[in-house]
Order: sequence, then structure tokens, then C-alpha cells
Amino acid sequence: MKIEFIERLIKLAERSGLTELEYEENGSVVRFSLHVQAGGGIAPAPLQGASPTTVSQAEAVTPVTERGYAVTSSLGGVFYRAPAPSEPAFVQVGDQVDEGQTLAIIEAMKMLNPIESPVTGRILAILINEGEMVESGAPLFMIAEEA
Repeated sequence: MKIEFIERLIKLAERSGLTELEYEENGSVVRFSLHVQAGGGIAPAPLQGASPTTVSQAEAVTPVTERGYAVTSSLGGVFYRAPAPSEPAFVQVGDQVDEGQTLAIIEAMKMLNPIESPVTGRILAILINEGEMVESGAPLFMIAEEA
């Protein structure tokens, strides 16, 4: 995992208002917490004996945070939120989604691949911008899973 990618995850978390994020890629895991400072700024939370960019080996697990479930890209390509440029996005922040519902598409090698929700819940954050390149395993959405 590259440090630049980890820094991007932190910026995405700050922008989307997440307070915690855990991300796994090829058995390496990074976890960080952000806390609101007086005056509204966000600062990394102190971790016991570790920095926010510490990477450790762990079992391959789906990233889950206290805030929600991280939906990751199954392949690399271009991220699209809508089926066509003139159509509305599949989902917006705050939308209720069902397991199996299409959230976005990834274009790879001229093929459009749907990204489906693995859980039923509510969209907390969309972590990638329209038209951005994503890598396999990149976090795309945060979903608050329904119990």
C-alpha cells in the first residue's frame, strides 16, 4: 500500500465527515480515527503506539468501521455514478439501498461493470468523484448497515 494512497484516504474521510476508517488491501490493513478539534477542524486521533499510517498484516477481511460498511471496487477502471452522462446518479448520500442494488459502474477495457451493494442500509459517503480512476480494492462507498 502506498503512502500517497493512505493520505488520499485520510483526505476523503475528512471531506466526507467520517471519523473512522479501516481499509484492507492484499492482507495489509490501515486504520485511522479523526476527531473534531475545538473550532471545527479535524485532527488525527492519537492511536496507542501507532501512527495513522501504520500498516500491518492481517487476515483478508472486508473493511468495516463503527460508522459503516466500506464498499470497495472489485476491479480497476473509471468510476461512474450514473448509467449515462445525461441520467441521474444511481445513488446519493442518504439514500436507502438494498443488497444487490447497483451503486455505480466501473468501466474497464470498454466494459461496464456494476458495483452492487453487499448489504441493505443507508449511503453514508461516496468516496470517489465521477470519472476518477480507481484501483481494485479502493473504497467507493460507506454504507450504514441495517440490523
